[in-house]
Order: sequence, then structure tokens, then C-alpha cells
Amino acid sequence: MSKHAPVSLETLGIGVLDGGRGWVALDKPCGVSVHNDPGRDLVSAVIHTLATEPARLLQEEGTRSDSVHAVHRLDGDTSGVVLFAFGKEAARHLTRQFEEKQVTKEYLALVHGDLTPEKGRWAQPLAKEAGGRTNPAGSGKRMASITAFSVVSRSVHYTLVRCSPLTGRKHQIRRHAKLSGHPLTGDRRYGSKRALAVLEERFGYRRLGLHARTITFCPPGSDQTITVASADSVPEAMETLLQGDMAQE
Repeated sequence: MSKHAPVSLETLGIGVLDGGRGWVALDKPCGVSVHNDPGRDLVSAVIHTLATEPARLLQEEGTRSDSVHAVHRLDGDTSGVVLFAFGKEAARHLTRQFEEKQVTKEYLALVHGDLTPEKGRWAQPLAKEAGGRTNPAGSGKRMASITAFSVVSRSVHYTLVRCSPLTGRKHQIRRHAKLSGHPLTGDRRYGSKRALAVLEERFGYRRLGLHARTITFCPPGSDQTITVASADSVPEAMETLLQGDMAQE
């Protein structure tokens, strides 16, 4: 049993973006785990809210709280769109699309340095598990891994990049950015300790520079794809860092 009082979407600062019978898209802030902190994570909040306020999740009264499925995951330090399914049929419908690579996800990444070219692909092969900042590609068998990117804007020391992972490796964008020589800002696993200290001391910046901006998929009960977007086009902390850095030119 959790030692903590039940959490809700409201207490975690979670916004509801869209939904329908059997599914909902939520807007997760950075610092909230999807599933690794029972009683305090996003799954716990969804279960509690479904039991007490199902309409808040755009679901009908009587939707079973034990039918909650996190269809995909975001790292705790990554913000943005997360999909949930209610019931096995809806979960299978959405999970199959991920397995068959029919889902398109777009992220915003704020990286160190002046990234060139303006658009391209990172295609360094990645192992199943990563080794951290000293070995981001990981040990053992490495698999084909592709991330498409395009530059959105630049400041003196940082570049805001639109990224779409075309394969599904663990921490793929974070690892590819590190291997490209442009690690994500605020990345405590793959970035340098010195860079983390500079960001915090100079700008008060403490978040990971990665935001799940949009997801495109076919909802349960429909044969048409839709795109759900986060309420934040660019998270405030990332935008503030860019603007603050440009002001130092």
C-alpha cells in the first residue's frame, strides 16, 4: 500500500488534451514519472481520477479503473503528450499501431551548440541498453536507429530542434543527440556535469530539454488518423533559456 495520499491529475498538473471512448491523451509535465512511482505517478493519478471523476478523462461512469493501460512511455524528465487506453480492446488497437510503426511522434529538443545542417537524420546504431555519457551507443549488439531532425531556431550556444524518431530505441533522441556532439540541455544521464552546473547557475535551468510536442495515430473506433498536440508549443523553461542566451550576445 502506498504511504502517500492518492494523487489526481490536478495535483500533478496534468492537462487533458483529447480523448474518446476507450482512450485519452494527457499533457505530462517534466518531473512526473509515468509508471515507476506507485501512488504518485501518472498511472496512479489516472486510476484515481477514473474512479472518482471519469468525465474528467472523457470516459463514462463505470469504466473500470483496473483497465488502465499506458500505451507508451515518456521518461520522467520529458514533458508532453502521453496516450492512455481503457480496456483490452482499445489497448490492443493502439499498441498494434506502435508495433507496426503507424504512429508518428514529434519532439522538440533543445541541444547544446550550433547544430548543422538545418535538417537531416541521425543514424548511429544503438544497443538495446545505453551506457550513459561515456558510452551512449551502448554495449553489445547495436541495431539500426534513425531520428529525423530539423532546426527550429538558434541562440548563441543552443539550438532548438524538431525531432521524429523513426525507430524505437530506449532514450533514442537523447543518445543520438549526444553521439552527434550536441547533447540535450539538462540531460543528467548523457550530458556533462559541467554543462549542467553552468545551466543551473547562469539561467536557473533544471529540466531536460525534451518535449513530446505531437502524436499522430488512429483512435479506437475510428479509421481516421488525428494529431494531438501539447498545450505548450515550446515549454517555458526551454524558451526562457533560448531568449536569455540570445540576450547575452
